[in-house]
Amino acid sequence: MNLFTKTKSKQGFVKMVILLIIGLLVLSYLGIDLRSTVESQQNKENFSYVWGYTHAFWDKYLAGPADWIWQNIIIDIVWEKGILVGLNLIKSDRFLDMNAVGQPQVNNMVPAR
Repeated sequence: MNLFTKTKSKQGFVKMVILLIIGLLVLSYLGIDLRSTVESQQNKENFSYVWGYTHAFWDKYLAGPADWIWQNIIIDIVWEKGILVGLNLIKSDRFLDMNAVGQPQVNNMVPAR
């Protein structure tokens, strides 16, 4: 059974809360102090070290491709050719008169004016 799928309306959320409570109880039983673990200087230095390499990796390898995807796919294709064209068609009341590729078509479901 997958915890993250919802078979009923809030069953997945309730399971996560119950598991979180059980996990905290287990940590308390084992004598692990969460506050001292999170606030320890060693953990702060470790996370800072890993974050530095993650940031450098993003800047060196991922920022360029992510920016290209954002500009050329998300903005140019999805936004300008999808959303803006669709909004303009809706504003001009021609949305229902276009087919999937934007060519005019006869729409029998819309009554003639």
